[in-house]
Formats: sequence, structure tokens, C-alpha cells
Amino acid sequence: MPHQPGWLQLAQNQLGVREIAGQIHEPLITGYFKDAGHQAIRADEVPWCAAFVGAMLQRAGYAGSGSLMARSYLEWGAPLEAPVIGAVVIFPRGSDPSAGHVGFIADYDENSLLVLGGNQQDAVTLKRFPRDLALSYRWPLLGQGVLNSALSNLLKLEGGWVDHPADPGGATNYGITIETYGRAIKAGLVVENGETLHAGLKTISLKEVANIYRTLYWQSAACPLLPAPLAGFHFDCAVNQGVSRAVRFLQQAAGAGVDGEIGPETLGKVWAEEPLRLISHYKALRLAQYQSLKTYPIFGKGWRNRLTHAEASARNLTLPRPVQPDKETDTMTTTSTDRKWWGESLTVWGAIVTALSTLLPVLGPLIGLDISSEMIEQFGETVARLIQLFGGLTGTAMTLYGRARATSPLTRREIGLRV
Repeated sequence: MPHQPGWLQLAQNQLGVREIAGQIHEPLITGYFKDAGHQAIRADEVPWCAAFVGAMLQRAGYAGSGSLMARSYLEWGAPLEAPVIGAVVIFPRGSDPSAGHVGFIADYDENSLLVLGGNQQDAVTLKRFPRDLALSYRWPLLGQGVLNSALSNLLKLEGGWVDHPADPGGATNYGITIETYGRAIKAGLVVENGETLHAGLKTISLKEVANIYRTLYWQSAACPLLPAPLAGFHFDCAVNQGVSRAVRFLQQAAGAGVDGEIGPETLGKVWAEEPLRLISHYKALRLAQYQSLKTYPIFGKGWRNRLTHAEASARNLTLPRPVQPDKETDTMTTTSTDRKWWGESLTVWGAIVTALSTLLPVLGPLIGLDISSEMIEQFGETVARLIQLFGGLTGTAMTLYGRARATSPLTRREIGLRV
């Protein structure tokens, strides 16, 4: 079975989640709102397709659009020219130009898209849509934290000022050549600029270094589109062996057509492969290229050490993981001073009913009772439904009581966030 993006795997685990008719709301659906950044919404009747997409992305370590509008994803992530399994797809909804629907591509053919989405017939389902209705295909981007980690790993290898006479690239500082530095500051490498570029590179600041690596290598090599470990290894190759060669190595390792452009085909092949296995293939291609160089006898040992370090660093490069969903509600766990009575837990009741359905049919005849496991399970289901009903009625009553007791109107306060 092909490897799948983390957010798509999480979305598949939600198949079958459905709205609850009436005053009781499905906690899994209200959990989507919470994880997508809209904790105030407690009802499953509010349109939730964008909340579902945002929640799955957040749980996988990616940022969603932050909006509950499906069309907000038209400006999110990176655009794709064609569908890719795992991509976010946006559709229109009715004649309203602001309305839409959003979900994940689970499969596709020439004419249709199989979409795994929320709020499809009030549930998380798989549904086919005509392919020509799609407004856009989008792909998640790695956050700044992954780039920071990859850059930190890279700078451990590159060091400071180096001017080895046998290096055809000439002098470097933090791994940046004079030619790259001249390109970054838009000053061509010509004789009259030579001394100026040499002096500027020798005194380059870490802020300038980070900006050069971000724009000329991280982004140019399409690293943000890749799984985090692979992005780190690919970034190292782009810096040390060139962006164009790095892209072609990536395509060769993934079994995609080698054209030097990371498009939908390459992206689909890359994400269908387990990242660490792909890195091993990629590493072999890099080593072969090093060995083909005339300077391999001089720099070969250092290049081999670099590959070992880059691979180890990449294997440890992971996404920032959000708090894991609570097992009972599949929503994000938060710290609370309110203690839940054990009798409210459906998990606890499930364990009790399972134990009773196993033991009582055996022990019952010994004390003159004829009890079947089906009777016990039916009793357990009744208790569970009563618990849910009691919880819903209690919540409604407390809301009405609180509203009646309120003496101050709600006001909007501005909150400043420091990042």
C-alpha cells in the first residue's frame, strides 16, 4: 500500500463521523472546530468542511487557513496544476461566489475526484465530484520551524570562512560562494566587483546568510512541499551540489520523470514513498556524483562524512507535533481544573460492560441466573445513551441558567500576541 500524507491518514480515521440530530452535538465534530482554532463553536450544525480540513492539518503538524470559509483555501499553501492524492481541493457551492466546499483528494481519474471531506451529507465521507468543478488544488507548506532546524544542521557542516585552493567553487563563508553572494545582492561577478564581493562575503551577517539559503535554496528547490525529513536532506543537496541537480536526484530516487521541475507527478511519487527509504536512494545518487569528480581524492572523505551527517540530521527532522487528540473525544486535550466523574466516561462503561458480558454468563448459572452476553450488551448500550442524554440536558439547562443570571453584556476585547 502506498505511503500517504499524515493529514490524509488522520482524515481516513474519521470516516463515518456524523452529526447528531437534535440538541446533542457530536463531540468529534465540535473537536474539529476547536483544533482548527474556533473553540467558541459548540454546535455540529455550523458548516464544518473547512473546520475538518483545518483540524486534520493541525493534527498532522501543518497550519490550515485559519478560516471556516471553504474558499479561504484558495489562497493557502502552494497551487498545483493537477490533482495529487492528499491535496486540498476547493469547489464552488451554489451560485454564491463566497460559498464553497473543501476536502482532501483520496483518489482521482480523468473525469472525477474522490474527495474525503467533512460535512458531506452531514458526515465525514468519501464522495465523487466532477473534476471540472474544482476551483483549485493546493498543497501544505512546511513551517518556518522546519527550515530553522534544517538550516541549523546545515551550518554545522559549512562552518565559516574557507578558501581552499583546490576548491573549484572558490572562497566560501557559511557555505555561500562569492558567485552566490553576488547573485543574492544583485551584483554580477565581474572583475571590477571582485574585491567588493570578497569583502562583503567575508563579513556577511547570519541574517543575510539565512535569507540567502531560504530564497535561493530552500524555496528554489521546493523543499517546503516535501515531507520534513526529506526536505532537510534535499536542502543539503541543493546547497552542496546545486538546486537543479538536487531536483533531478529527487526525481530519480522517487521514480518520477526527470525534467528538473517538481510538479504534480513528482510530488505524487515522493509522497507515495516512505521518506527514510527515499533518502537512502537519494544518498546513493549523491555519493555517485561525488565519486565522479576529479577532486574526490581530496574532498571525498569530507563529502562522505557530510552525507552521513545530513542523513542522520534528516532522520531526526520532524514536524512540530500538536497536542495529541483525547482518546474519548478525538479533540485536543487541554488542562482543566474540572474533574469528570468516572460514571460520565463511555470508555469506563465500555470496559465494565465487556467484563460483565464475559463473566456473568459463566457465573450466572452457579447462582441460579440465566444471563446472556447479548442481554448485558443491550443493557450497556441503554446506559450509554442515558449518560449522553443526561449530559446534553444538563449542559442545556446550565446554559439557560447562566444566560438568565448574566448581568453584563458581552464585549469584544483586543488581545495582542507576541511571536
